[in-house]
Amino acid sequence: MKVKFSASQLKAWQGCALRASFIYVDKMDRYSVGSSAHFGTCVHLALENFHNGVDLDSCIQIFRDAYDEIEPDYYNQRTSRSRFLDMGPKMISDYADSVSWEDHITLGSEFRFMVPFGSHTISGIVDHLHVSSNGKTVYVDDLKTGKRPNMDSLHLDLQMTSYDWAIRQREFWVGVESDDPDWPDKYCGLSNGDELFEKYKDAEIVVRWVDLKKPEFVNVGKRDEFDYARLYRMMEMIDRAVETKTFVPCISADTCKFCEFKDICPVWVDPPVRVSDFEESTGKEEW
Repeated sequence: MKVKFSASQLKAWQGCALRASFIYVDKMDRYSVGSSAHFGTCVHLALENFHNGVDLDSCIQIFRDAYDEIEPDYYNQRTSRSRFLDMGPKMISDYADSVSWEDHITLGSEFRFMVPFGSHTISGIVDHLHVSSNGKTVYVDDLKTGKRPNMDSLHLDLQMTSYDWAIRQREFWVGVESDDPDWPDKYCGLSNGDELFEKYKDAEIVVRWVDLKKPEFVNVGKRDEFDYARLYRMMEMIDRAVETKTFVPCISADTCKFCEFKDICPVWVDPPVRVSDFEESTGKEEW
């Protein structure tokens, strides 16, 4: 079965297969916006404009206007409106200072792509696509406002592997027919995509995790056939899980409490105030 996988979808399946099934198989719409996600969206909007030539002060105002436009459905731990309104402008300014020293040419910002991958397809959004002025290196930057990953495992990150594969495909540059009837130019490619593909197909590809809190640009490492095979195996296993309706929940305490499906999750229980309360309500033998 041919399935389209996005970077965010892969991340959801890796996080909790049961939650992913509610979203992508059962199509249950319980979308909610946390404060951290809303903050990240606003910073990305500001930096998209910055990459497209908008001056820094205007970009900071774009961030503030976007942040005030909606109220998050919930606030993540150790976050607040005032903290984010302080962090955002500093993050944007520090990033602008850091890239002003880079010798590069922007090709795309918040660039949407869809490319073939065996019997499946991969879609995603590249935050910043740019090339060194000498044309020898193409950079795919993924801008992150959240917590830092384990730097020792970035070489295994499937999202980064999907970017590395995608940028090497002609369809990334020239675009493909949209699968969204309401958005016919969703994957339109670049205006001179054929020319750019030929120009940069032998260039070095560098995918970077950009920690906007510092900022720091971390090369996630080169990918090879082993990495692509690992990504494909992951897709095949998700496909099989959907076919057999086998969705194993994850109970990683740091994310479960923010899940939109706690009320229908078979493994979720409200945390007890005391262990003794839990034993009294369920019976120790059931624990």
